[in-house]
Amino acid sequence: MKIYFAPLESITNYRYRKHYDAHFRGVDRYYIPFLSPNDHSLTNRDRNEIKKENNLLNKEVVPQIISNDAEETLWLINELKDLGFKEVNLNFGCPSGTVVSKGRGSGMLKDLGKMRVYLSKIFAKSPLPISIKTRIGYQSEDEFSSILEVYNEFPIKELIIHPRTTKEMYKGPLHLNVFDGLDKKTSIPVVYNGEIKNKNDIEFISARYPWINAVMIGRGLLEYPDMLEASSKDNIKDFILSLSNEYIKDIGWGNASYPIKEMWSYLIHRFVIDTSLKKKLFKEKNKDTFFQYVDEVFETSSLKTSFSNGIMM
Repeated sequence: MKIYFAPLESITNYRYRKHYDAHFRGVDRYYIPFLSPNDHSLTNRDRNEIKKENNLLNKEVVPQIISNDAEETLWLINELKDLGFKEVNLNFGCPSGTVVSKGRGSGMLKDLGKMRVYLSKIFAKSPLPISIKTRIGYQSEDEFSSILEVYNEFPIKELIIHPRTTKEMYKGPLHLNVFDGLDKKTSIPVVYNGEIKNKNDIEFISARYPWINAVMIGRGLLEYPDMLEASSKDNIKDFILSLSNEYIKDIGWGNASYPIKEMWSYLIHRFVIDTSLKKKLFKEKNKDTFFQYVDEVFETSSLKTSFSNGIMM
């Protein structure tokens, strides 16, 4: 079973990917958080994400694109090809209101006619293979059969499926039934994504759907970075401190404190931690005092030894 690290905007950037891969084993492929082309240009943030010197050379790295404009998308795919990337991923899965309101992300699922036209233009001219990350519908899981009919019309390299609708965001039960018999309904290789929180969840998917050859994990790896191969507390500490120090060196503590605390909002779940210490960590504004609390977390808090099943919760 291959493991893909999902793209999470503002978190799994090139700094995170570099430090994570230096400290933990098990990830086969990383996805760059979505790039959004506009007037044949990218933001400086997006440009930094795709620079060759900022990306891993020993692993597959796939840029994700979020757009509903075929011309802009094709321009970016050609740019990415020139930079040496071998594949791109289209985001039809993001349920964020600001994204969906523009007809992007999982907003693409609202109008399958427009989605078909968009994909027809992309696949007619793309110089790179294309995978798609999708949800199973906009309002209802019953929409998935029609969505799949559209996908089956194109030579999609992989279909990464999160079994919730746009309206469900990240809450509520997973509609695992959409995977039942799916190998008979499509020839597109399928990747599972959603609520994988530990190795038991990976094994559950592998056993229930042996024809699935990869899973994509996002929040689970942020909370449990050593999920795939057990690691020491010292290694986890070295990971988060080396990453934090690079952030501070590059953009200063004032700016770096936001992404550092966002990373800790996930990583804190790896520990059995005193509630008062947790509160102090997230409220602290002074850099030196904040890292004193970080030291205290590692000195006084133990790593969790068991985790609830994310899929079978």
